[in-house]
Parts: sequence; C-alpha cells; structure tokens
Amino acid sequence: MAESRKRRPNFSTNELEVLAREVSESKSLLFSKFSDIITNEKKTKKWVQITAKINSVSSCERSCTEVRKKWSDWSSAIKSKGAKIKQSQQRTGGVSRDTSPLSPLTPTACNALTEGAHSDIIDLEREKLVIKRQRLEIEQIRLDIERERLGVEKDILASLTDLLSRLRGNHQEQTGEEESTFYMNL
Repeated sequence: MAESRKRRPNFSTNELEVLAREVSESKSLLFSKFSDIITNEKKTKKWVQITAKINSVSSCERSCTEVRKKWSDWSSAIKSKGAKIKQSQQRTGGVSRDTSPLSPLTPTACNALTEGAHSDIIDLEREKLVIKRQRLEIEQIRLDIERERLGVEKDILASLTDLLSRLRGNHQEQTGEEESTFYMNL
C-alpha cells in the first residue's frame, strides 16, 4: 500500500509578506529575459535566497520549488481576481458580484507582478475613478436642469399670481361700475 503524503501547512501571513516583499524587490532579475548578464543560475540563486528568508520566519522548512510554486499560484490568483473585477465592472451597471475581499498583501504582491498585470490593476482603479467622475458630472447636470426648471416654475407662478390679482381687480371694478349705473338709472 502506498504511503500517503502529509499535507504541508499553508503559507502564513509572515511568509507571504516576506515572499511579496522579496519578489517585489527582485522582480527585474526574477522576471527578465535571459541575457549575458541575467542567467538561469542567477535567477535560481535569488529564489534560494528568497526561500532562506522565508524559512527564517517559517514554522516549517520550505523548498525553493515550493516557494516558486506558491508565487506562481498566488500571482495567478491575483491576476484572475483583477480580471474578474474588471469584467464585472464592464457589465451594465458596473457592479461587482464577486464580494470576496482582496488580501491586505495584494498591493505588495501586485507590485511584484509583471508590469502588464500591475498596470491592469492600476488601469482598473483609474477606470473606477473616471466612472465616478462621470456620474458626478451627470448628477451636477441633472441638478442644474432641476434648478432651472424650478426657476421657470417660480416665474410662472409669479405671473399667474399677478394675472389672478389683476383679474380680481378688474372684476371688482366692473362689478362696482355696474352697481353705480344700476343705481343711477333708478
């Protein structure tokens, strides 16, 4: 019978903080294309250093492969979450149906992502601000129109009040003249 492997504990918040910080500081080396200066050996050495720093705050020993896999999975999850948020905001109404909160470490991790993914998240935040600004401008226009409508109604009401008082005055004058001619003819 095959022996079952014990499940490794989840990465702690401290481990994730170290991972995000270290990858963010070394992203130019870790995610650059290979060249004469940047070799696979340098990248591997940097991942080993990051793993050592994570192990210094960890309750269990992590392997370099495990740390790299965690980063890969975590960055994919962040990109996926950003894409879902962006997709839901582009629907009519712009309301996100995904209510699961982002991790407090997400901004740090986003900083370490490739420029494209990081800029997508920044672009998403800019789009939100543009939409809010447009809604405020529309609301301001609506309020200006309402203010103008109320001004017109006020002018109409004043004109009607004036007209009514003039009609009442004319009616009283006519009624008074008819009475006086009636009495004069008697």
